[in-house]
Amino acid sequence: SFPTRRSSDLIFEKLNDPEIVDMISSPQFEYSEQLLDIEFNNSFTQEEMAERAGISLRDFLDFEIGSTKHSIDEYRTVIEHIEKTLIENEEYIELS
Repeated sequence: SFPTRRSSDLIFEKLNDPEIVDMISSPQFEYSEQLLDIEFNNSFTQEEMAERAGISLRDFLDFEIGSTKHSIDEYRTVIEHIEKTLIENEEYIELS
């Protein structure tokens, strides 16, 4: 029988991964949290968020996880575009 690893062990292992540490401590991560707040507080799917942002789902997923391959200005532009579509459509907006 193989020993099983607890999921909490795997999470802590990932938290020591330099790539994950860099992503979480990056300025982009704060903006990804804003995207998640908008998404969850308004019950939007990832696909709906990508459509509202005017970007592909793949690109949205990169923004959502806090990828550092996008600049802070790109994050701001995506968030502003989503907020603009919500206001234009007179939809309820909850930012956080």
